[in-house]
Amino acid sequence: MNRITIPTEDLELKTASEVLKWVLEKYQDKVALASSFGAEDVVLIDMLVKINLAARIFTIDTGRLPQETYDVMDKIREKYKIRLEVYYPDAKSVEEMVSQYGLDLFYKSVELRQLCCQVRKVEPLNRALENLEAWISGLRREQSVTRMKIRKIEVDQAHNSITKINPLVDWTEKQVWDYIKENNVPYNALHDKGYPSIGCAPCTRAIKPGEDIRAGRWWWESPEKKECGLHVEKLIKPHGGKLVNRIVSENEKKILKEKIFTLKSIKLNKRQISDLEMIATGAFSPLEGFMGKEDYENVLHNMRLANGLVWSIPITLAISKDEAKRLEKGEDISLSDEFGTALAVLHLKEIYSYDKELEAEKVYRTKDPKHPGVNALYSQGEILLSGEINVIEKPKHTEFAKYYLTPGETRKIFNERNWRTVVGFQTRNPVHRAHEYIQKCSLEIFDGLFLHPIVGQTKADDISAQVRMKCYEILLEKYYPKNRVVLAINPASMRYAGPREAIFHAIVRKNYGCTHFIVGRDHAGVGNYYGAYDAQRIFLEFNPEELGITPLFFEHTFYCRKCGNMASSKTCPHSVEERIMLSGTKVREMLKEEEIPPLEFTRPEIAKILIEGMKKKIPEYNI
Repeated sequence: MNRITIPTEDLELKTASEVLKWVLEKYQDKVALASSFGAEDVVLIDMLVKINLAARIFTIDTGRLPQETYDVMDKIREKYKIRLEVYYPDAKSVEEMVSQYGLDLFYKSVELRQLCCQVRKVEPLNRALENLEAWISGLRREQSVTRMKIRKIEVDQAHNSITKINPLVDWTEKQVWDYIKENNVPYNALHDKGYPSIGCAPCTRAIKPGEDIRAGRWWWESPEKKECGLHVEKLIKPHGGKLVNRIVSENEKKILKEKIFTLKSIKLNKRQISDLEMIATGAFSPLEGFMGKEDYENVLHNMRLANGLVWSIPITLAISKDEAKRLEKGEDISLSDEFGTALAVLHLKEIYSYDKELEAEKVYRTKDPKHPGVNALYSQGEILLSGEINVIEKPKHTEFAKYYLTPGETRKIFNERNWRTVVGFQTRNPVHRAHEYIQKCSLEIFDGLFLHPIVGQTKADDISAQVRMKCYEILLEKYYPKNRVVLAINPASMRYAGPREAIFHAIVRKNYGCTHFIVGRDHAGVGNYYGAYDAQRIFLEFNPEELGITPLFFEHTFYCRKCGNMASSKTCPHSVEERIMLSGTKVREMLKEEEIPPLEFTRPEIAKILIEGMKKKIPEYNI
């Protein structure tokens, strides 16, 4: 079977026309050119219509464009006989912004100028891109210092990880104008008046001899800040620098579905399906599939991939020896769920054996089969498969569907909210007052909180995901500012690997867009296998720049009667007798007796949900 791949490296060497032909063939009506009718944009319009007259072209009318821009729009329509899709800013948002800050707010500060761009440009662009799989821009490297590293094909992390195509990235200004003249392409009359870059009328002027070509845009600001937000990734970079997306396009899906029934098939268990989804959506970036032997061994011994990138947990696909006998390296394998529904294709690269006890010792720091992670390891197959995956269908989520956000989707939300610092909080338990204290301490410092509970496979005695989600919803509704918190479900499976899993959880939250990650007492621990603060100490084994995300270490917190508030041993000088701390066993006993724990320990609304959950024994919902 021929693999479906995106030859991005090859495309870097192709001409602009060749790139556009590839894009239109691959994405068809799911790709569009974003045009502001500058010189580069009209070149691309001419190229596009020569390839396909029905190619989609959209523009954003901010309400403050110069008349010359409207004039060239009309000339383009007339010459090529094409339909232009026009998007406008939300009228209510414009009214509120102008009422509060004035019509020309952009002159007052960079922040207000960025707000204006957000309302008039970025928000309409987000709507324009909502149902697209790719978009085309006229960016060139020589346009400004902020664009020097762009490539012809990129993953647009600010817009749900769709593909962004910059066909003219390596063109010079001379090449652009030579094309316009040779092909008699209509262009904006302001270009003849000294305007090489044209935006909204109040924010654009002619440049002086010797000035940079974008000197006339927001000329009162420093060059490194001169972006409107349409082409800027404001968030932390994903691990490895690129957000992976292994979910195939609609066209590729049709091709794969026709061929998948001819392939050998492997049924995945719940943990493997979780891993498949996390790889596919980029949560496990930079992984593009299940680990090969070299990466696997490096992770075991060095907590790094073979290329040196920090990674602490093996992500592997285990099968039995009998299953392995019928497989051959180099072939494509169908991966299905327990019902036989094909989810993905594995491009099988390696088939290799491994030492389960060695993995248990290295990853879990114990060989004890009573440890849930070790037990799962010992129960899986003896052979590992490696290779990239192409996902046809993401696993179906029947409950709380609105909370299943991909890294691309959370990054889009953070971008839209203008969050630059985001703190992630990992939990597999309901949030009690100690958690609330930690989260709100963080909210005093950072732009936003990302509450990201795990609902993949957990221990049998963990509180059900359905009950936990109800607790989170009530708590956020009543006690948290709505515009400062994002709640999303993490479909990963718990490993209970303590320190190693703390590193792993931080990397995953980095991929979702978090800049900081809370690591509390016995993070991802179970039983007495790890020390109370081992999960914090392990971060000292890495340089901060290697991880990219900053851990926040909190000690065990409690309510102190004498302090009259939540505290920890870092901030409270009083004796243990003054501290209200309840063990998990004690809380479960109280809830079984339908007794509400003290207000200092948990919110009464949360306790009531937990009591009802214990009475009804609400099961875990499907992952």
